[in-house]
Amino acid sequence: MKSEIFSLFPTTFLKSRYFIDLSKELEYIKSIDYRSNETCLQSVDTFVLEAEVFKKLKNYIQLRLNEYCEKVLGTSTTLEITQSWINVSAKNGQHKQHRHPNSVVSGVFYLYLESEMPQITFANPNKNHYQFEANVITDQCADEFTLNCESGDLVLFSSSVDHYVPQNKISKERISLSFNTFPKNAFGRKENLTYCPLLT
Repeated sequence: MKSEIFSLFPTTFLKSRYFIDLSKELEYIKSIDYRSNETCLQSVDTFVLEAEVFKKLKNYIQLRLNEYCEKVLGTSTTLEITQSWINVSAKNGQHKQHRHPNSVVSGVFYLYLESEMPQITFANPNKNHYQFEANVITDQCADEFTLNCESGDLVLFSSSVDHYVPQNKISKERISLSFNTFPKNAFGRKENLTYCPLLT
Protein backbone atom coordinates (compact mmCIF):
# COMPACT_ATOMS: atom_id res chain seq x y z
CA MET A 1 0.00 0.00 0.00
CA LYS A 2 1.36 3.39 -0.98
CA SER A 3 1.93 5.83 1.87
CA GLU A 4 -0.04 9.07 2.00
CA ILE A 5 1.74 12.22 3.08
CA PHE A 6 -0.40 15.23 3.86
CA SER A 7 -0.25 18.50 5.79
CA LEU A 8 -2.54 19.68 8.57
CA PHE A 9 -3.03 23.15 10.03
CA PRO A 10 -1.01 25.15 7.48
CA THR A 11 0.07 28.75 7.93
CA THR A 12 -1.81 30.52 5.14
CA PHE A 13 -0.99 33.86 3.52
CA LEU A 14 -2.76 36.07 1.01
CA LYS A 15 -0.84 38.06 -1.60
CA SER A 16 -2.54 40.44 -4.00
CA ARG A 17 -1.57 43.22 -6.44
CA TYR A 18 -3.10 46.72 -6.32
CA PHE A 19 -3.01 48.04 -9.89
CA ILE A 20 -3.60 51.74 -9.21
CA ASP A 21 -1.05 54.56 -9.52
CA LEU A 22 0.50 55.38 -6.13
CA SER A 23 2.03 58.78 -6.95
CA LYS A 24 -0.41 60.72 -4.73
CA GLU A 25 0.15 58.40 -1.80
CA LEU A 26 3.93 58.62 -2.20
CA GLU A 27 3.74 62.40 -2.33
CA TYR A 28 1.57 62.50 0.79
CA ILE A 29 3.91 60.43 2.94
CA LYS A 30 6.70 62.92 2.27
CA SER A 31 4.70 65.53 4.20
CA ILE A 32 4.11 63.57 7.43
CA ASP A 33 6.33 63.29 10.51
CA TYR A 34 8.46 60.28 11.38
CA ARG A 35 10.25 58.92 14.42
CA SER A 36 13.16 56.53 14.60
CA ASN A 37 12.72 53.07 16.08
CA GLU A 38 16.51 52.51 15.96
CA THR A 39 16.50 50.43 12.77
CA CYS A 40 14.16 52.40 10.50
CA LEU A 41 11.71 55.31 10.45
CA GLN A 42 8.03 54.94 11.35
CA SER A 43 5.29 57.51 10.92
CA VAL A 44 4.20 59.37 14.04
CA ASP A 45 0.66 58.93 12.76
CA THR A 46 -0.34 55.33 13.48
CA PHE A 47 -3.71 55.66 11.73
CA VAL A 48 -2.48 56.71 8.28
CA LEU A 49 -5.15 54.77 6.40
CA GLU A 50 -7.69 57.24 7.78
CA ALA A 51 -6.21 59.97 5.56
CA GLU A 52 -8.33 60.85 2.53
CA VAL A 53 -5.49 60.07 0.13
CA PHE A 54 -5.54 56.42 1.27
CA LYS A 55 -9.32 55.97 0.97
CA LYS A 56 -9.22 53.78 -2.17
CA LEU A 57 -6.33 51.71 -0.83
CA LYS A 58 -8.09 51.17 2.49
CA ASN A 59 -11.21 49.97 0.69
CA TYR A 60 -9.09 47.58 -1.36
CA ILE A 61 -7.38 46.22 1.76
CA GLN A 62 -10.76 45.71 3.43
CA LEU A 63 -11.95 43.65 0.45
CA ARG A 64 -8.88 41.44 0.72
CA LEU A 65 -9.37 41.11 4.50
CA ASN A 66 -12.93 39.95 3.85
CA GLU A 67 -11.57 37.44 1.35
CA TYR A 68 -9.02 36.16 3.89
CA CYS A 69 -11.72 35.75 6.54
CA GLU A 70 -13.98 33.85 4.15
CA LYS A 71 -11.44 31.63 2.40
CA VAL A 72 -8.78 31.13 5.08
CA LEU A 73 -10.52 31.56 8.44
CA GLY A 74 -13.85 30.24 7.16
CA THR A 75 -15.85 32.95 8.90
CA SER A 76 -18.18 35.82 8.08
CA THR A 77 -16.69 37.81 10.96
CA THR A 78 -15.48 41.20 9.74
CA LEU A 79 -11.95 42.25 10.67
CA GLU A 80 -11.45 46.00 10.92
CA ILE A 81 -8.16 47.83 10.57
CA THR A 82 -7.14 49.14 13.99
CA GLN A 83 -3.77 50.82 13.44
CA SER A 84 -1.77 51.57 10.31
CA TRP A 85 1.61 53.20 9.85
CA ILE A 86 4.36 53.92 7.32
CA ASN A 87 7.82 52.30 7.49
CA VAL A 88 10.78 53.87 5.71
CA SER A 89 14.04 51.95 5.51
CA ALA A 90 16.91 54.03 4.16
CA LYS A 91 20.33 52.54 3.50
CA ASN A 92 21.29 50.19 6.40
CA GLY A 93 17.72 50.25 7.71
CA GLN A 94 16.01 47.00 8.66
CA HIS A 95 13.16 45.47 10.65
CA LYS A 96 14.14 43.16 13.48
CA GLN A 97 12.22 39.92 13.96
CA HIS A 98 8.85 40.59 15.56
CA ARG A 99 5.15 39.74 15.56
CA HIS A 100 2.01 41.87 16.01
CA PRO A 101 0.30 41.50 19.42
CA ASN A 102 -3.37 42.43 19.93
CA SER A 103 -4.17 41.75 16.29
CA VAL A 104 -5.77 38.84 14.40
CA VAL A 105 -4.50 39.38 10.86
CA SER A 106 -1.72 41.80 10.00
CA GLY A 107 -0.67 43.08 6.64
CA VAL A 108 1.93 44.99 4.72
CA PHE A 109 1.43 47.00 1.54
CA TYR A 110 4.45 47.99 -0.51
CA LEU A 111 4.38 51.62 -1.60
CA TYR A 112 7.92 51.46 -2.98
CA LEU A 113 9.98 48.30 -3.29
CA GLU A 114 12.58 47.47 -5.92
CA SER A 115 13.87 43.98 -6.68
CA GLU A 116 17.33 44.66 -5.21
CA MET A 117 15.85 45.78 -1.89
CA PRO A 118 15.48 43.32 1.02
CA GLN A 119 12.31 41.24 1.11
CA ILE A 120 10.12 40.28 4.03
CA THR A 121 11.08 36.96 5.63
CA PHE A 122 8.74 34.82 7.74
CA ALA A 123 9.92 32.40 10.45
CA ASN A 124 8.45 28.91 10.43
CA PRO A 125 5.92 28.85 13.34
CA ASN A 126 5.91 25.03 13.26
CA LYS A 127 9.67 24.56 13.26
CA ASN A 128 10.73 21.08 14.28
CA HIS A 129 12.19 20.84 17.77
CA TYR A 130 15.02 18.66 16.43
CA GLN A 131 17.75 19.84 14.08
CA PHE A 132 18.45 17.29 11.35
CA GLU A 133 20.81 17.62 8.41
CA ALA A 134 18.29 18.38 5.65
CA ASN A 135 19.03 17.00 2.19
CA VAL A 136 16.05 18.85 0.71
CA ILE A 137 14.41 21.99 2.11
CA THR A 138 10.65 21.50 2.35
CA ASP A 139 7.79 23.51 3.81
CA GLN A 140 8.07 21.36 6.92
CA CYS A 141 11.79 21.68 7.63
CA ALA A 142 12.55 25.21 6.39
CA ASP A 143 13.50 27.62 9.18
CA GLU A 144 12.13 30.59 7.28
CA PHE A 145 10.70 31.72 3.95
CA THR A 146 11.45 34.91 2.03
CA LEU A 147 8.49 36.26 0.07
CA ASN A 148 9.40 38.22 -3.05
CA CYS A 149 7.22 41.29 -3.53
CA GLU A 150 7.23 44.55 -5.45
CA SER A 151 5.53 47.93 -5.36
CA GLY A 152 1.74 47.57 -5.20
CA ASP A 153 1.78 44.17 -3.51
CA LEU A 154 -0.36 43.47 -0.44
CA VAL A 155 0.43 40.58 1.92
CA LEU A 156 -1.90 39.37 4.69
CA PHE A 157 -0.82 36.91 7.39
CA SER A 158 -1.61 35.74 10.89
CA SER A 159 -0.40 38.36 13.38
CA SER A 160 1.26 35.63 15.45
CA VAL A 161 3.82 34.79 12.74
CA ASP A 162 7.30 36.16 13.40
CA HIS A 163 8.86 38.07 10.51
CA TYR A 164 11.70 40.45 9.72
CA VAL A 165 13.31 42.42 6.91
CA PRO A 166 17.10 42.28 6.38
CA GLN A 167 19.28 45.36 6.06
CA ASN A 168 18.68 47.62 3.09
CA LYS A 169 22.04 47.84 1.33
CA ILE A 170 21.16 50.36 -1.38
CA SER A 171 20.71 54.12 -1.17
CA LYS A 172 17.02 54.18 -2.19
CA GLU A 173 14.33 54.12 0.50
CA ARG A 174 12.20 51.03 0.96
CA ILE A 175 8.66 52.20 1.85
CA SER A 176 5.85 50.05 3.22
CA LEU A 177 2.53 50.49 5.01
CA SER A 178 1.76 48.06 7.85
CA PHE A 179 -1.52 47.51 9.68
CA ASN A 180 -3.24 45.42 12.34
CA THR A 181 -6.83 44.22 12.63
CA PHE A 182 -9.43 43.06 15.12
CA PRO A 183 -13.08 41.91 14.83
CA LYS A 184 -15.46 44.77 14.20
CA ASN A 185 -18.33 43.20 16.15
CA ALA A 186 -18.81 40.78 19.01
CA PHE A 187 -17.60 37.26 18.18
CA GLY A 188 -17.62 33.74 19.57
CA ARG A 189 -20.61 31.83 20.95
CA LYS A 190 -22.18 32.16 24.39
CA GLU A 191 -23.14 28.47 24.54
CA ASN A 192 -19.50 27.50 23.92
CA LEU A 193 -18.21 29.97 26.51
CA THR A 194 -16.16 31.72 23.79
CA TYR A 195 -18.26 34.87 23.47
CA CYS A 196 -16.34 38.13 23.32
CA PRO A 197 -18.56 41.23 23.39
CA LEU A 198 -17.71 44.47 21.69
CA LEU A 199 -16.45 46.74 24.45
CA THR A 200 -16.75 50.50 23.98
